[in-house]
Amino acid sequence: MNAEVDVDRCFGEKGAKTNQQVRGIWDPENDGNYFEHSGGICQTPLLIPVICRAIMDTPAFQRLDKIRQLGCCNYVYRQATYTRFEHSLGVADLARRVMDHLRRHYKDLIDGNDQLCVIIAGLCHDLGHGPFSHTFEDYVKQSRGKDFHFRHEEKSIEIFNYILEHEKTVKTCLSQYLDEDDFKFICELIDPPEYFDDEGNWNMKGRSKDKSFLYEIISNRYSGLDVDKLDYILRDSSHNVVATGVNATSIDLIIRGIRAEPYNNLRRLVCKEKLSSLMENVFLARQQLFQNVYYHKNVFPIEFELIKALQLASKHVRVPGKDGKPITLDECIEDIEGYLALQLASKHVQVPGKDGKPITLGECIEDIEGYLSLTDDIVTIIRWFPSQHPEMIEARKCIQNMDRREVHVPVAVIRRINNVDENDINNAVEQYLDENPLLKGKVLVKCRHYHFGLGLGRDPTTKILYDSRSAESMPYPKPHSPLSTYSSIFFYGKYATTRKEAEEIYRLATTIKDKFPFAQDLTKIFKDKTNRFY
Repeated sequence: MNAEVDVDRCFGEKGAKTNQQVRGIWDPENDGNYFEHSGGICQTPLLIPVICRAIMDTPAFQRLDKIRQLGCCNYVYRQATYTRFEHSLGVADLARRVMDHLRRHYKDLIDGNDQLCVIIAGLCHDLGHGPFSHTFEDYVKQSRGKDFHFRHEEKSIEIFNYILEHEKTVKTCLSQYLDEDDFKFICELIDPPEYFDDEGNWNMKGRSKDKSFLYEIISNRYSGLDVDKLDYILRDSSHNVVATGVNATSIDLIIRGIRAEPYNNLRRLVCKEKLSSLMENVFLARQQLFQNVYYHKNVFPIEFELIKALQLASKHVRVPGKDGKPITLDECIEDIEGYLALQLASKHVQVPGKDGKPITLGECIEDIEGYLSLTDDIVTIIRWFPSQHPEMIEARKCIQNMDRREVHVPVAVIRRINNVDENDINNAVEQYLDENPLLKGKVLVKCRHYHFGLGLGRDPTTKILYDSRSAESMPYPKPHSPLSTYSSIFFYGKYATTRKEAEEIYRLATTIKDKFPFAQDLTKIFKDKTNRFY
């Protein structure tokens, strides 16, 4: 995977190198150090550092162009076909805009290398996503169990380090300005810890304590308000025609309204108090997108068939993993080369893993080379893979069900339940099915949680700091009316569910609702075959 070293593409236009750059400091004010990219929202071009081309022109990054941002949502919202590639560029551009703004106010605190690191972190923050984005994480949890540790953020760091190790051009270009501490800083920005200090000791390796506010830009562990969230909310609402309170103007106001001020022995990002309503709108927009798009009632049946197909194929489709050994889909998760290469399905089809050895899809989870093979193309591979093994035949049937829309159908939904425990719901469902065995195998129950990024019952707006307007006073969190989180429970029947069977499922939903007196609403949403979505 090593490429010829082309250092020229690390820099901007001819003659753009400055004395500052020769000394190892990247110059963010030199227009020649950027190129325009058309991946912006609302026809707005993006400004990306030219040096980032070295990262973008690698198979590991180009793989993002084959992974849809919204997973299976395009089966319901047909225009939701854009990829992690566009989103990553959008986050990098927003990171640039934030750093441009902060650097104007804190030139003594921020240098060009700080800005370059933050932009690269925004560009690379989603390298670790698997096929169909978050749906793949659900597949891993269901296949490996809840105790198996898998987070796409950690995989992003692993792939970023893999690029530095295996792509000579990237390491050569970035090393003109960045050292090992900078690379650690980029990884820390992609996946910062929950706490930055321990008993007064600063835990970060990439930057000192006086630059602690930089850790809030890409992935904000305090409130969740970061450039990642701003880009996907604006991008997803624009593409899917969902009206929210977030637009390009409000994002610009938020960026221009932030400062970096001392707070509790750290320097934190703070915002003008008059923009508090815009901050609220960001989190309300997130909840709205989950309600109307990501958790649309017809998305889960597609995800169910896809995950089932991956589970069936995971032992059969193989990709080359570490040392060239064939590994399965599951093993690709821990093999970076298999993960990067997975454009194939899981015991039979093989993709290249570490050192080119073939591995199956199931093995890609543990093989980084195998993991890098994984993209949305897995569906095409499963569809046309010639194996006649019963599991592969059933996996192909799952893909055909997705194509024909012969998937589970929504029958009923209990809306707005507070303080719900999924274990209690599952136990209640199992008890009902034990008492009504004819319904077993004919119903799916899915609980969806609608919050603001920090989990149920937590209001992120209380974590945002506001400018005190006084040099003597500290920034402060502004009290808000608590934003309301809630859950909903969806009940699904099989594709061929009759009205009589739907009534049985509705009785199950009624029984579950009675166990939760605070549930606001139980609604029938069953439609017969002639009136279903396409």
